[in-house]
Amino acid sequence: MEEVEASHGLKTFVREMELNSGVCLTVHQQCVGDVGGVVWDSALATCKLLELREEREPHCFVGKRVLELGAGTGVCSLLLASLGAQVTATDLDEQLDLLRLNVSVNETHFNKSGGSMRVEALDWNCEQSLKKFSATSFDMILIVDCVYYESSVQPLIDTICALASAHTEILCAYEERNLGQPQLAQKRFFEQILSHFVVERVPVQQQHPDYVCEDIHLLTFHQKK
Repeated sequence: MEEVEASHGLKTFVREMELNSGVCLTVHQQCVGDVGGVVWDSALATCKLLELREEREPHCFVGKRVLELGAGTGVCSLLLASLGAQVTATDLDEQLDLLRLNVSVNETHFNKSGGSMRVEALDWNCEQSLKKFSATSFDMILIVDCVYYESSVQPLIDTICALASAHTEILCAYEERNLGQPQLAQKRFFEQILSHFVVERVPVQQQHPDYVCEDIHLLTFHQKK
């Protein structure tokens, strides 16, 4: 893939994603950076799951208020905005330039669908950072490959609990890790999240058959009654 010198001094390479609707998303990924700068397989599986849902229930995302935590490249947010959702994509400050770049090169797709995508900083460790989102009732929260570091497990759980309501669908996707800190982080996260939410696997029949993999897990969380 050809390296591109993008805005804000970012060095990126571009991935084109053609959707079933005919829209072609342009997704910049970082050549050098942390884990959030590239599109992971779990994000692709999530995108395909959402596309299939749209096929089965046309316009089901139109007007839906969606929050993505740890959005990285923003690929899942980009897809939902292109399907008419009102998306807030969040990440740490250092990740926002990449997110804003991907919004800028795809916003014509949002305009056609009536969707929107805004980019906001959100630090799970900062209570003040959370406050600006607390007034919004989200229909969906996306958590895609966010469970990687042990130190972030409890702040992530606290953030989900603070921002989800009884009607919020929480969609969690992750690639199973079997070594080191990511493995320990995933184990701890799923032990603790069960105290707050009912966790269900997305049935294989609802997933795209070409993106079903034993290492990629798609789950939904709902608040316990």
